[in-house]
Amino acid sequence: MHVQVEQGQLQQALQKVTRAVSVRTTLPVLSGVLLEVTADGLRLTAYDLEVAIQTTIPAQVQEPGRTVLPARYLHEVVRRIPPGLITLRLEPESLRTTITWGRSKYDIHGLPPEQFPPLGSFNEATLEIAGDLLHTIFSQTGFAVATEETRPALMGVHVNINNGTARAIATDGFRVAVRETELAGSGQADFILPGRSLQEISRLLPQEGGEPVVVRTVDNQAEFAIGDTRVISRLIEGPYPNVLELLPTEYRQTAVVDRLALEAALERASLLADGRSSARWLVVLTLADDLLTITADDPEVGQAYEEISAQLDGEGIRIGFNARYLLEGLRHMEDDQVELSFIDPVKAVRIRGVGADAYQYVVFPVRL
Repeated sequence: MHVQVEQGQLQQALQKVTRAVSVRTTLPVLSGVLLEVTADGLRLTAYDLEVAIQTTIPAQVQEPGRTVLPARYLHEVVRRIPPGLITLRLEPESLRTTITWGRSKYDIHGLPPEQFPPLGSFNEATLEIAGDLLHTIFSQTGFAVATEETRPALMGVHVNINNGTARAIATDGFRVAVRETELAGSGQADFILPGRSLQEISRLLPQEGGEPVVVRTVDNQAEFAIGDTRVISRLIEGPYPNVLELLPTEYRQTAVVDRLALEAALERASLLADGRSSARWLVVLTLADDLLTITADDPEVGQAYEEISAQLDGEGIRIGFNARYLLEGLRHMEDDQVELSFIDPVKAVRIRGVGADAYQYVVFPVRL
């Protein structure tokens, strides 16, 4: 292996892939990055047996080859090298890679590339979706996945694609986030993507524009091709509970409020919400006479009182919530005005943008 690459491009590639390097492993090869020099350039891969990230950068290829170098030392050395060309040359017998630039030379001992686990093989694309749209779908659902391993299926986002409609659902038992999107094409898929994988994919997705992301699935793996980068994730075995059947479809009261005003009031009031009680971070919402009041009480600190205007349709209501759950849902909405729909003080509440059905967030109250 003998290749020349730009320092900046190699550093950016390492920043991407090293997020998939295994931190705690009994396999030393998983603590490294697989470097492969081909006619296409220099390909870098990291894999912790759950998520793999692979990217390719342009290179001046003198001789093809492959090796595994320790991720920590490779990344730290490369990011301290000044901009310009870097030369990497492998001595196959000793597995030693020499990195040179200017008058500097570093030797790093590698591991046999044959020990690096193979990645899954994927064929035709399941579907293509705009990168910024996929970013929105994942950001509006991924935060609501469960973090406890008692129900493994809930630790991921359930993605179902059928007849041109994509639906993503996440729940941790306390709230439910649902995003539906119309897609071009007729691809079909049904899988549960782990929350951690979703986070790594989202980091690589553009928030605006960007070329389409190609999604492929096979057996218990999914591949997301984002430009020159691939993310391959193990999928969570199902089945995923039919969450939508458990949610209310009819509500007795609705209130329309300014989203940013509600968010700001909740952030302030939550500072005085008692975090020690069983009803953690409790805030109380009271709706009456086109006014929404928010109160919180910490016996050792003090009390909070906020009020904002609201357009109320139906009877008034007094209901308690975990402030964090409310805030996380509101922060992932894009609408200026949101509609809160109620049944009674102990039933789930739906929040969605006024006139917007694509995204809804359902949160369960705290019994007062």
